[in-house]
Amino acid sequence: MVAKQLEGKFLSASIMQQVKKDISCFPSPPRLVSLLIGSDSGALSYAKIQESACKAVGILFELVKFPASTSQEEAIDYIVKLNNDPNVTGIMVFVPVPDHIDKNSLIASISHLKDVEGISPTNMGKLFYDNSSIVPCTPKAVMLLIKSIDYDLAGKEVVVISRSPIIGQPLLLMLLESTNKSPTPTCCHIATQNLALHTKRADVVIVAAGKANLIHGEMLKEGAVVIDVGINLVEKEQNGKKSRLIVGDVHYDSAMNVASWLTPVPGGVGLVTTAVLLQNVSLLAKQHFARLES
Repeated sequence: MVAKQLEGKFLSASIMQQVKKDISCFPSPPRLVSLLIGSDSGALSYAKIQESACKAVGILFELVKFPASTSQEEAIDYIVKLNNDPNVTGIMVFVPVPDHIDKNSLIASISHLKDVEGISPTNMGKLFYDNSSIVPCTPKAVMLLIKSIDYDLAGKEVVVISRSPIIGQPLLLMLLESTNKSPTPTCCHIATQNLALHTKRADVVIVAAGKANLIHGEMLKEGAVVIDVGINLVEKEQNGKKSRLIVGDVHYDSAMNVASWLTPVPGGVGLVTTAVLLQNVSLLAKQHFARLES
């Protein structure tokens, strides 16, 4: 068996096309403000991707950079200012943040009405009660990718390799949201003993552990759907020259010979995650204009 590539470009383009259409009907364009504390290269790269994607659909984008020496109080004060600015639709904070700043405190200070990532305490609580329209971007991207291949999750064994409060935990809640169509999810992580014991019986394996090539083909069930969320930079030496490659948490070549569907890295979940972020901006804008009319 050779797996089919579950690419993100088609689904991403479809989402962005709908977002652009929705935004064209708004009285004014939405505005996303992203905060970067320090100079993390990965965050800077993603900020450029965000800016380009926002421009493509008609969202105003602003990247606000703070020096690494910025205090937690200063950062929170700025977020509160954005919360109170009627011209700001969505707010997000890039991670990692400097060690002296508590990331959770920053996230908690973002109004749930402007929480574009769906990770504020209020929105996470609503997700628990299946009552939130703004949900975390990556878990939603994973669910949409699975839906895009018309895969029926009902009764299936799903292994999620992540216990992250941003990916793994909300994804488990989303998998369980329907009592009639829910799969049976298992939460694993990099410290799970005998990880292959779990993955080999799974119909669907979703990996977001942040460890390059953690999952190999021999750890998978024949015909499994494999969603690779990981993004890792690894060094490769060829002919005496070193280069850096982006790879996922799944060993791609070996998994291709076992899985039925496999997302590539790059070009898979990441593209859809960005599109979902824009979709969340559009949803927040729609809610904002509805409140103004009520």
